[in-house]
Amino acid sequence: VYADFPLTQIHPWAMGMAEAARCVADGSADRFWTFHDWIYDHQGEINKDNLKEKVLAYAKDHSLDSSKIGGCIDTHSTLPEVQRTIQVGDKLDVQQTPVLFVNGRMLGGAIPWQTVDAVIKLELQRATDGSGIAAGKNQ
Repeated sequence: VYADFPLTQIHPWAMGMAEAARCVADGSADRFWTFHDWIYDHQGEINKDNLKEKVLAYAKDHSLDSSKIGGCIDTHSTLPEVQRTIQVGDKLDVQQTPVLFVNGRMLGGAIPWQTVDAVIKLELQRATDGSGIAAGKNQ
């Protein structure tokens, strides 16, 4: 599950981009992930002042409904969704991104795949041998 947790103190445009990503995706996971990857590839070019312009250029380049996306951005119609994910992150004591949760275990920062894979395998093993949270013993 992916959740927004814009770090506005680092990226002043992060909240707007989280909203825009939901506008662009319009419920489509494929559209979301394509746009998500584009954001990271172009984040050095984006700022608070040109965010909408960049998003609309992306929409045009990908044959998306620019007027619908622009209206969504202007009305902040996806803001409540983004705010809900921030509240969940706050309750989980998220302090940074990226953050992964594997069976309730928080992994923060840019963690190498080998480490994530090892934690997943550990949690799967704990689930099958009855020693872990998945088995209901460490709750």
